[in-house]
Amino acid sequence: MKEKPWVIHPILFAIYPVLFMLSHNISELSVKIVRFPLFITLLFFFLIWLTLYFVLKNKYKRGLVISLFFFLFFSYGHIINFLFSGKDSILFLLPYLSLLAVLIYLIIKTKKELLNFSKILNYISIFLVIFSVFNITYYEIKNRSKQIIINQNISNIKITKKDKTKYPDIYYLIFDRYTSSKNLINFLGFDNSDFENYLKNKGFFISGRCMANYPYTFLSLASSLNMEYINYLFDIAGPNSTDRTPAYVLLLNNKVVRFLKSIGYKYYHLGSWWGPTRKSKNADENFIYPNKIKLDLDEFSFKLFKTTIAYSAVLNFFPDLLFNKDEKNIANVDANRILYKFNQFKYIPYKRGPKFVFAHFLSTHPPYYFDKSGQMLTKDQQLNDIDKKTWGCKKEIKLYLESIEFTNTKIKELVNNILSNSSVTPIIIIQADEGPVFKYWTKNRSKYLYMRTGIFCALYFPNVDKKGLKRLVTPVNIFRFVFNHYLGTSLPYFKNIVYRYKSRKDLYSFKNITRLLKKKKRRTKQIKREKTIKQ
Repeated sequence: MKEKPWVIHPILFAIYPVLFMLSHNISELSVKIVRFPLFITLLFFFLIWLTLYFVLKNKYKRGLVISLFFFLFFSYGHIINFLFSGKDSILFLLPYLSLLAVLIYLIIKTKKELLNFSKILNYISIFLVIFSVFNITYYEIKNRSKQIIINQNISNIKITKKDKTKYPDIYYLIFDRYTSSKNLINFLGFDNSDFENYLKNKGFFISGRCMANYPYTFLSLASSLNMEYINYLFDIAGPNSTDRTPAYVLLLNNKVVRFLKSIGYKYYHLGSWWGPTRKSKNADENFIYPNKIKLDLDEFSFKLFKTTIAYSAVLNFFPDLLFNKDEKNIANVDANRILYKFNQFKYIPYKRGPKFVFAHFLSTHPPYYFDKSGQMLTKDQQLNDIDKKTWGCKKEIKLYLESIEFTNTKIKELVNNILSNSSVTPIIIIQADEGPVFKYWTKNRSKYLYMRTGIFCALYFPNVDKKGLKRLVTPVNIFRFVFNHYLGTSLPYFKNIVYRYKSRKDLYSFKNITRLLKKKKRRTKQIKREKTIKQ
């Protein structure tokens, strides 16, 4: 008598989508990220299996029903993206659910022997899961086999001023991809002088030649928040590394926050949807937009959720469970998240200090949610108004510049709220992490490098000689300056250098492009002089 095979494919098909998504994003994620979605998936599987156990006694039929359900459950979002570019509709959902119901009915009613088919599904599911696990394991061994030992010691930072009542509140406000005003006028024909003059009249110092040390968010913030160049990550990650987690370790547990907390500061964190700044474990308070849509899910879990029938079903039949009254889609949620963060600066200055406030704004980062007057753009305007094959064309530039104007208006309100409501004169750092990424411009290397490396930077440093601020051309020295002048430390300053990585497949092989940018700058001035002479 032949031994009947186990039915293991249902549980493997249930967990495979989680492992598949992790294996395709492993360079940006820690394996720990799957603990929650795996737990929910396995709980869901157990409930379905337990229900069918009492309804469907044939284990092969039961297994096939469960496998089919999970396959179609997690495939829905991918099919929508492939067929309709992500535009979900009840006109597709209902036939899809009907197909699922019909197939389940046919499985239950069939009189055919399903033993061999179950064997085949076992082999297929085992292969898929092993393949994903192999990719994850291989990547972990190859890229993360070394223990990540990063110099995060703060004991060498000595302060002479120990009176907490005299510590200034420090605001570090990051506006993602907000390029320098020189780039705006030279390459996009946008005059930002009115906004700059407003800030200067308030007492801000603005460096017209500020550049990012690393024109990539994950490296730029890891560098500025640790007050150092992070080229040593090459020794940790090795050559040809695509693993971003070493930089994320620095960013999430940075020296600036740990030092300030060690001397009595409270830390308030206003993150974005981007995982590394979404939430901080070191924060005394995380300001998270109180929407329904994400249920406080991390980016990975939410994207996985969006691939399922459950997300579409709730979206189409019970939208009130996902959205607030004034929200019609996810774009509105993300737009409201930006407005929520700006609005918090009406209240944060009243919190007892000393305090360090970090905020990461994506108002000048695509997709662009607002026009210049602050009107929320429709989903079609945000996404379909941009021809993705020619990013950086006139359409995207128009949206980018309108987002700059909107952001300028909100920054003015924010600055007024901080300066008017602070009991102690604060420190305010308004800075971009990188410039815009107009892929259409990559053929013009000079334009692309200038726009990518040039960043907006405005510093409100009271009672400081403005001549001393001219050294702050790049963010690496900003907190060293703040700590030295306002907390009495004696940290040395670094030379201003701009690095770019070799390629996306070699993230930590850095090339110094500072001289290259200066040569291009001299060449640009020479061309302008020649044009003037001819005229």
